[in-house]
Formats: sequence, structure tokens, C-alpha cells
Amino acid sequence: QKQGIEVHNAGIFASGLLVGGSTLDYAPAPQNMIQKRDRWEALAKQYHVTLPVLAMKFAVLPHVVTRIAVGVKHPREVELNVNGILERLDTMDVWKDAQSKGLLPAHINFDL
Repeated sequence: QKQGIEVHNAGIFASGLLVGGSTLDYAPAPQNMIQKRDRWEALAKQYHVTLPVLAMKFAVLPHVVTRIAVGVKHPREVELNVNGILERLDTMDVWKDAQSKGLLPAHINFDL
């Protein structure tokens, strides 16, 4: 961020795991990662968004991220992703809540 370099973030759905799939890095996801995904999904529901929306919001959280790339299997997913990234979310609260639940490291500062 200090260098002023733009970042394009890709692979934000973790090979499909964060959109309801069961793979991570294009292989069967370990059970502990599926459990962690389920905990993230429960947090997303608390904030009335889907897990894919939460993943996109996290992907663009750093100010240096100017673009994200997401994979889609169907044209309808393009519309869902565009609408999702435009959804309003009190992101600072959700990230701090994720830290308190052990989903994100406590040392990350979200006062960006």
C-alpha cells in the first residue's frame, strides 16, 4: 500500500469452496477447511449476506485492490457477483467479529 501499487485479486472463492463446493486448490477440501467454511457461512448469515459476497468484500478490503476476478460457470453468476459486490455491508464490524470467533488472526488491523 505504501508503494502505491495496484493489486488485482483472483481466486477469491478458493477453487469453489466459498461458493458451496467441496474443493480447495482443485482437490477435495480437507474436513477442517469445510468446517471453517461453514463457520464463515454462519457469520455471513448473521450479517444478511451470502458467503460469496463476504469473500468478495474481503478481497477488495485493502485499498490497493482495484479489481477482482471471479470464476463463473453460468452467465447468471455474473449478475449475482456484480450485485453481490455492490451490496452494502458494515464490513469493519464483520471482520472484527471474524477475529473474535478465531476466523481471522487478531493482529490484522482493519482501520484501513
